[in-house]
Amino acid sequence: MNRPRSAISPMINPRHRTVPRPRIIEMLLFLGWAHELAAGRRQAAEPQASEALEYLLRLGLGANQGADGEQKFDPVEVYQFVTYAGLAGRFHLWTERFIPARRAHFHQLASLTESNPAPRFLLRFSRILSLRDIPEGAKLRLTMPVPIASSYVHDRNIAPAPQTRAKVRDTCLDIQITAPACRPVTLAAEFAFTATPPRPDPQPLSDADRALYLRPSEGFIRVTPRIENLAATLAGGATGPQEEAAKFHDFMTDDLMHGMIRYSDIQGAAGDWVLDNGWHDCLLGAALLIALCRARGIPARLIGGYFLYELYPTNHHWAEIWIDGAGWLPYDFAGWSLSEAGRDPQWRDVFAGRCNPRMVTEIFPLQFTGPMSVKLPPEWHMLTSHYPNGYECRYGDALSGAMTYQDRVEFLAVKK
Repeated sequence: MNRPRSAISPMINPRHRTVPRPRIIEMLLFLGWAHELAAGRRQAAEPQASEALEYLLRLGLGANQGADGEQKFDPVEVYQFVTYAGLAGRFHLWTERFIPARRAHFHQLASLTESNPAPRFLLRFSRILSLRDIPEGAKLRLTMPVPIASSYVHDRNIAPAPQTRAKVRDTCLDIQITAPACRPVTLAAEFAFTATPPRPDPQPLSDADRALYLRPSEGFIRVTPRIENLAATLAGGATGPQEEAAKFHDFMTDDLMHGMIRYSDIQGAAGDWVLDNGWHDCLLGAALLIALCRARGIPARLIGGYFLYELYPTNHHWAEIWIDGAGWLPYDFAGWSLSEAGRDPQWRDVFAGRCNPRMVTEIFPLQFTGPMSVKLPPEWHMLTSHYPNGYECRYGDALSGAMTYQDRVEFLAVKK
């Protein structure tokens, strides 16, 4: 990568501008006005989000016009444009809405853990599957994530909704059914668990685990020659693995952009694609950081789960890096937005070597939710929006707009 971050612009694909304006407004409300929505102030918030979208259009945000005359957008392009315009100082939405909202989510959880370092959470997770392309009578395996016992999650209890007849596995809720005529189908369960930040582990890493977490190829994690050369350059002068990891984290914070990604755009090794294009999301950012570490002989792994912010319990990925004597240390690029792309020193390293309580659902490559019969289309959208006491995430076809499935996370109770 030989260009300054200021030259990294939003990635445009007009084919993906298929999401109607009202759904984009809902996404903006969730990202910037979640606290107002929870307080019942939608009537005041919605015009503000609509006005913000109009201003983005005047700045150059792209939109298509549907046959019905309605504006259609690509949520990835919208999110990247908001970030790009905010970082360039051209529009306040990112700095005055998105970032303060996320900091408020962070402070809300921090306040909770000040009074109780190990709070107990009760959540309801629902996965609604459209089954729109599945013929009636087809044999299906459907899954949804569950919290897994880990250094983050303790004393878990998983209670599937009685009508689902689903089985609780170690890493997922699992059901095998015959596709019914009545659509959609819902999987649901209540999760009760205690959550804490990961604790230091002075025990040495076994040789087998060290080899596992140094593998040069694992999903989006690829140690390519380009990654090896970059890691060696960035690590120059470092006195040990933790300082090398800090240099990798600094490079990604200062030189790259963090936001939503169209996975259908990725060509070749994901890390090389990020370096070519300048954009990553939580998954690709974690994968690149892990690849840089593995290139230097530092064990690292990918973690998947959910934030435990009551108004923002979104799905998320981050990296864990093994440091002898300290154990697995979390590194999470959620701090990129909290720190205004690294420009605010008070927030810059908030998730570098530490993190807050999370609901962990995957520890790759051994513990993960696993595949199901319902597949995402080759080109797909992800749309987040407010849901009472939580959030809703809708996955669907980026070209037709049809829903594949949607997940809902609802906070039922938190023991403070």
